Amino acid sequence: MNKSLFVLFIFFLFSSCQEEKKNFSSLPNFVPPETAIVLKTDDLKDFSKRLANNSFFSQVELSAQKKLQQKLVALEYVHANDESLLCFSMIGRDVFYTVITENKADLLPTDSLPNKMVESFQYGEQTIKKYTLEENVLYSVVLNGVFVGSGSKLIVENVIRLFNLGLEQNVHFKEIYASASGNASLFVQNENFRKFYGHFFPKGNPSFLKHFSGWTALDLEVEKNAIFLNGIVMEKAAAPTTLDFFKGVEPQENQLAQVVPLNATGFYTFTFHDFSVLRENILQKNNTELPEKLEGLFASANEIGSIYFPEGKAVVLNSKNVEQTKTALLSQLEIADEFRGQAIYNFSEKNIFHQAFSPLLNSRELNFYTRLDHFFVFAEKMEVLQNIIANFQNKSVLANQDYFKETAENLSGEASILLVGINENLKKNLAGKVAEKHQEEIKNLDLHGYQLSAMQFVRGDGFSHVNVTFQKNTGETAQNGTAQLMALQLENPLVGNPQFFEYWRTGEQYIVAQDEKNTLYLFDTDGELRWKKQLDGRILGEIQPVDLFKNTRLQMAFATPDKFYVIDRNGKDVAPFPVKFDEPITQPLSVFDYAGNRDYRFVIVQNKTVSMLDSKAESVNGFEFEVAKSSILQAPKHIRIGWKDYILIPEKSGKLNILSRQGKPRVSVEKKLDFSGNEWFLLRKKFTSTNAKGNLMQIDESGAISTEDLELSETHKIAVLGTTLVSLSENILTINEKELELDYGLYTAPKIFNIGDKTYVNITDTQASKVYLFNGKGKLLPGFPVYGNSTIDLGNLDNEGKLEFVVKGEDDSVLVYRVD
Repeated sequence: MNKSLFVLFIFFLFSSCQEEKKNFSSLPNFVPPETAIVLKTDDLKDFSKRLANNSFFSQVELSAQKKLQQKLVALEYVHANDESLLCFSMIGRDVFYTVITENKADLLPTDSLPNKMVESFQYGEQTIKKYTLEENVLYSVVLNGVFVGSGSKLIVENVIRLFNLGLEQNVHFKEIYASASGNASLFVQNENFRKFYGHFFPKGNPSFLKHFSGWTALDLEVEKNAIFLNGIVMEKAAAPTTLDFFKGVEPQENQLAQVVPLNATGFYTFTFHDFSVLRENILQKNNTELPEKLEGLFASANEIGSIYFPEGKAVVLNSKNVEQTKTALLSQLEIADEFRGQAIYNFSEKNIFHQAFSPLLNSRELNFYTRLDHFFVFAEKMEVLQNIIANFQNKSVLANQDYFKETAENLSGEASILLVGINENLKKNLAGKVAEKHQEEIKNLDLHGYQLSAMQFVRGDGFSHVNVTFQKNTGETAQNGTAQLMALQLENPLVGNPQFFEYWRTGEQYIVAQDEKNTLYLFDTDGELRWKKQLDGRILGEIQPVDLFKNTRLQMAFATPDKFYVIDRNGKDVAPFPVKFDEPITQPLSVFDYAGNRDYRFVIVQNKTVSMLDSKAESVNGFEFEVAKSSILQAPKHIRIGWKDYILIPEKSGKLNILSRQGKPRVSVEKKLDFSGNEWFLLRKKFTSTNAKGNLMQIDESGAISTEDLELSETHKIAVLGTTLVSLSENILTINEKELELDYGLYTAPKIFNIGDKTYVNITDTQASKVYLFNGKGKLLPGFPVYGNSTIDLGNLDNEGKLEFVVKGEDDSVLVYRVD
């Protein structure tokens, strides 16, 4: 059985036997009670091939899929190419299939099958056959020339009993069955489907499906890079359905995607031309009175929806008359916060949307709101609104993405109800709803470029049109490839720059930051605080990853003015650290690993004094450079050229010490240098920095000095990595001789990243709070600049291929962005 047939919860049919005559022989008459899903196809083999060739389903492998495939193995032996039905039902806590098709002599050619066993027994007047094929069981009966086969004996017995009684089952299904016109069609009984949802997502709560509708009929079109479903929803159900609320309500343009951040899991929206018509329908179905104050707020709206995030959701009102909406909110103008120049107000009518729109909306605790253009956004949590504001200002919203526009082309522009899932984010949400043993495989599911899932309903008379699309993006990934994923809150203002720190077990990047009270924080990839640790002082420079025990389990090494620390991933000190020093440490910790074998040398600078320690915090014998003649300006730096190691130590006097591993002079630099404050780097096998006049200085291994006038300002900054030279002079950024003119501002020093085979360059304007990221050719990446206030750290947060970066946001927050 092709593995891809499981993933839509459908597929496959057929089995054999003899003929009988009765009052009815139409295939829908034999659909078992409580069936949730029915697949109808005119050519199963062709359909199976098309599904197997789909670029998503052909590569999906899930344990639940394999379990259901095993149940369907018996159907591999069925040879049928006429109209057939494959039904899925829940019995108890398990899923069972039933196949229904016209009986033919060669339907199940068992004579040629090895390892088979066929048994027969009576159920009333009917004969049930039990086929055991390669340890897989199929029960079957033939009724009026119709073959019914199932993995459940109980289902076959129920079908026989109803047949003998002459009871016509599933009347509504028979009506909607006639509406299907495609070679393959899918029918879903929405109430029964809730049981399926609960089976595969036991921790989920499919409240949206409750009384949503009766049967749904969908013609199924499978292409190599897409699956499209379109059809109708029949609204003849025992109880009032969700879609009944939209009777006489004209659908409007869906615009909510203009405020949906790329880090959302998805959104849900419904539209209406006149709130009074929708309200009347709700009153009739719910029989509840609504407060008069709702009139002013909702009369100006034509769209209401929810945006979903792991940390909560927001409710959005799309206003067609902003001034009217603002007037309705005049009593709700108490400012709770101001975020990036945007006012966030307290909202006292917390339950008003639930009163107005239940069960379409069930948000009962809307404490805050803000306005973004003609959208009024409400949320329970302040951080949800801050996230939406940040991404709206960064233009990191779904409506700007090419893949959303491509998906929208296959949908109606106006819909009564629209649901969109952002698949990469949604799978993490779904992982939390499955059994724990299956969570990792859901999180690691490769979506192969399928960015979105979308479903819409357009209300008609007596039925609703439905469209579903699940397609691979064929255009550019995005017009704006940057999305804010998280905002991590510290207890006090941040100091230094936030960093990534690799979790050795998974390769994921955790996030580490320090606040002004000297508390060190570690957050995991989901933004959860793992621990915080009180330090004695502020970390000098950056935290260095080390592997003291040579077992791939990384630790953090750094210095404060008084101590040298090494701590593990759990925030515990690694013995014999920390090491306390009597005199202040004046430069960041230097970590040398000469041969890449993790025999570390840790270098501590205290004004003029240099101490070199090993992994046991003991002084390294034989290191001769102990005291400089003047204050040391920078942390000592290790540079390797060929097989030779060099240690560079610049002094305030202008002397540049270039030493061997033993701390002995290795290169003699006779001339006093006018240091610019920039680090020393390796470029074209020469020690490279700049002087205070903005000239590039290079020193070769013989000590010869050469200079080049780069026409840089006195306050210039440079960075070098590999063959890439970057300089920033006032508002001119130069990347390998390509000049870029920026707005005037207060910029951080350039920082270069080499990740894979690509080069990235970051600078941040801390005056305008703008983060820039360029590629190695000097092209600004899509979506930049974005909001931020520090140098970034760039890496692969979740070890799933896309890049993320961390940066200081507000004074007390760390922002996490994704770069597509």
